[in-house]
Amino acid sequence: MFTNKWGVEKGLFYYSTGCRVTELERLDITDVDFQKKEVYLFGKGNKHRTSYLNAKAELAIRNYLASRNDNNQTLFVSDREPHNRIKKAAIEKRVRKLGETSGIGRRVYPHLIRHTTATDGLDRGMPVEEVQQILGHVNIATTMIYAEVSKANVKNDHRRCIV
Repeated sequence: MFTNKWGVEKGLFYYSTGCRVTELERLDITDVDFQKKEVYLFGKGNKHRTSYLNAKAELAIRNYLASRNDNNQTLFVSDREPHNRIKKAAIEKRVRKLGETSGIGRRVYPHLIRHTTATDGLDRGMPVEEVQQILGHVNIATTMIYAEVSKANVKNDHRRCIV
């Protein structure tokens, strides 16, 4: 059963870091450095990378950790005892249900959140090379697949830059 315990805070974390599902699954509490607002991810290609927490994600994760009553060093655990590490299929299911309860009117899945992180970063002026780092892409062409550049932004930037 979906509960609020695995709710918005994980979505905020997921959005802030742009991590992959398997990276989220593998996270331990010690992989989050609240002082530096950094998250140390281990994932695709057995590579390590660093991502970052925005203020909303940091607060949500602190609250989530404070609400837990287990001693598991895993960052995200199942709702039921013995509170084991949450697995990929369960993450996908919970993200889907989170989307359903949000009422946004479309299917939500983990990769969509990652895509949204990339698109929002680019739309707000983040250089594509930095988005590439956030997403952990080796090839910048891969980042461009995720980045939907709106025509309105292109037109506005053209007016601003091509004078």
